[in-house]
Amino acid sequence: MTPRIENGQITGSLTHIKHYLGEMYFFRAYLYFNKLVALGDFPIITEEVPEDYNKIRQLSRRRPRNEVARFILANLDKAFLFMLPIQGMLEMPLTKLYLRIETLD
Repeated sequence: MTPRIENGQITGSLTHIKHYLGEMYFFRAYLYFNKLVALGDFPIITEEVPEDYNKIRQLSRRRPRNEVARFILANLDKAFLFMLPIQGMLEMPLTKLYLRIETLD
């Protein structure tokens, strides 16, 4: 989980906090999936980007398609772990991604 949640800086029901965190992972995976289909290789950004030109260039390097696909799967796994059960919510994107990965190589 994120440090702010672990340190108690975000208050509320832990169940709902985890669910919203899971939704964030789901939507990040969804956005990266769309970029994977449209562009193939794509940068993976997992931290806040400072206003430093060299750091931005370093973080903007494109990653190979298979690495982006693994990143998407990891995000969907985290979403599945944190989210409250919603019938069919995560199974469809996972199935679609697995089918799509077969064509990436």
